[in-house]
Amino acid sequence: MNISGDGKGVTNIIQNFYNQEILDRNIIEAHILNDLNQIFRGDAEFLNITPRKKIDGKWEIALEEERKGLISLSQSGSSLKTVMILLVYLHLIPIVEGYNLSNYVFSIEELENNLHPSLLRRLLTYISVKAKKDNCIFFMATHSSVAIDMFSGEKDAQIIHVTHDSKSSNVEVVTSHLNSIAVLEDLGVRASDLLQANGIVWVEGPSDVVYIEKWLEIYCKENQKAPLDRGLQYEFQMFGGALLDSLCLIKNGS
Repeated sequence: MNISGDGKGVTNIIQNFYNQEILDRNIIEAHILNDLNQIFRGDAEFLNITPRKKIDGKWEIALEEERKGLISLSQSGSSLKTVMILLVYLHLIPIVEGYNLSNYVFSIEELENNLHPSLLRRLLTYISVKAKKDNCIFFMATHSSVAIDMFSGEKDAQIIHVTHDSKSSNVEVVTSHLNSIAVLEDLGVRASDLLQANGIVWVEGPSDVVYIEKWLEIYCKENQKAPLDRGLQYEFQMFGGALLDSLCLIKNGS
């Protein structure tokens, strides 16, 4: 039961968990379905995952939604297929191969393809929590500023900037705000991209981050709302000016 690079084999593994006595089908409902709804919350809610045998004898996976009924995975969007493949790797492959998740190193290329930025944030948050909880490692190649914003302040994550001058490659670990700016510039991210935000609050400097996060915490608690996650529902964008001079001085040890 193997999965190829393009995802072929996912359907076969899932149907085996439903139909083979030695495999626990409850894993599908208790873990994959639960995590799928966690990642897609607000966009979709899936009631069950059902393997069905087609007329030609091939198996296909269908997901049921309350008002849509059963919809085959092959007829669903690429984002759903991407998430399903990832969840199968995280939950089913270790069981089939007989290893703990901590024994795995996952390599993912451009996870952001075909994913809406808000869905990508939820998926990256899920991966971050999973990596810490199960002590597994993820290498992700990305051109997404969303991923860089999320993990730039994460102590358990490392951002590596890879450049190529047509002759050789250069690899640099991003350790400062200035390095992060260089990465974003290479990705074509500009300050004008803030125009796409739902709302913007301009503040004087980094110290205001402490106050704003505390205000958000108090607001959510008083209004009985779920806490807001930085990098998922909101983000802070630092700019240059006098702050940039301070960062340079710190970097040079002055």
